[in-house]
Amino acid sequence: MPNHHVKYALILCFLLGACAPAQQTIIPATSTTYPTVEATPTMISTPTPESQWLNSLVSSPCLSISSEPAQDNQIPWLLLVSRAAVYAIDPNTGARTDELIPSPENIDPFPYDFALSPDGKWIAYVLSSENDDLVVEPSTNLLTKSSQGRIIWRPKNLFQLHGWLSNESVVLRSYHNPDKFASTLIRNPFKEEEHEFFLEELPDYLYYQPGGLQGTLLFAHSNLMPDPTLKRVAYPAINADRYYQAALWDVENKEVLTSLRILWDWVYNNDPLWSLDGNDFLIMGLDEKVNSREWFQVTRDGTVKQLTHFGETLKDAYIARPSRSPDGQYLAFKLLYNVKEDGTFGDGKYFILDLKSPSLNGFCIDSGGKSNPDKPFAWSPDNHYLTITNGDIAYRDAVVILVDLEKNKAFQVGKDVHAIGWMVKP
Repeated sequence: MPNHHVKYALILCFLLGACAPAQQTIIPATSTTYPTVEATPTMISTPTPESQWLNSLVSSPCLSISSEPAQDNQIPWLLLVSRAAVYAIDPNTGARTDELIPSPENIDPFPYDFALSPDGKWIAYVLSSENDDLVVEPSTNLLTKSSQGRIIWRPKNLFQLHGWLSNESVVLRSYHNPDKFASTLIRNPFKEEEHEFFLEELPDYLYYQPGGLQGTLLFAHSNLMPDPTLKRVAYPAINADRYYQAALWDVENKEVLTSLRILWDWVYNNDPLWSLDGNDFLIMGLDEKVNSREWFQVTRDGTVKQLTHFGETLKDAYIARPSRSPDGQYLAFKLLYNVKEDGTFGDGKYFILDLKSPSLNGFCIDSGGKSNPDKPFAWSPDNHYLTITNGDIAYRDAVVILVDLEKNKAFQVGKDVHAIGWMVKP
């Protein structure tokens, strides 16, 4: 069995408590007393015309996708893509390099879980051997076959790489104890600084996994998420009425600034999406008036603004695979709707919304009924381009769609691969 399969088996064993005779139990922390999380935030509603425009977008025609890249593109970066091996694609032409990293079965130790920094200058990955290491190095090393500037660090606990919090810091999930949730470890590999955040230390934290396995992740990719300044933390909480909430914690003043209701049947697609400056985060919350899942913006001072009102016309809408551009301007997600008799969704579209426009201007791209990888979106360093991996490489129906966000144009630039992210050229 390859080492990465052994590692994930160990993590699953760790979470389930199957490696110990006793059944695991998540116990709320009782050593510190905090004020109860408030259920009612300071709320700002979006205007009705905004809501009507967004709802009309659902039924509007989507962008057509050109089968070839635009000949006039002058994009200065490369796309890093994978199937089993790892390659680079020139987004201007669609030309693909030879293997930059061979398939895992052809190399030992082997790298996996690749994540590129928002500026495309650095790549982080896990190097799997008898013990897993976290590696950070210039992304150009993949093309130049160099090891210059490579940083290797071995965490003391079992871990998983989530991605980058900023251009200087990576996010890890660290597994200390099967009786507790994985912590969120923020590490600056360049300064060798780290900050670790534990869910159990926060007031009224959600101390169990509703309808699932105890000890697994509560958000889609973490149990809590600090902002890039490390002064605020968004985390799942539960109030006295047993309602699930997303709460905002002030690290310095040790107080909850606000909270909002969330639902649980869709939490696996939900993450606090912080802007790089830490001014606000986006999250899927509950519109209690119509009992629908909607997008909310939460500022670092605790002001909450509802951005969408899909539930006014789409009672069964389901938001999936969300992602936010590093500069905070754009929000991308997949909207599934029109539930069929067999419980599946009849329609699905990708939405890209401009959060800085007066009325949340945006457009859609039809998914054609295809599924997605866990992270289908990748933003260019200048936030002008977005790639969408539409389809599944396991079924050999995946295509990589390049979206020009300024010109509202879309092109196919890859096939049978998954776009990992953007990297600088040597």
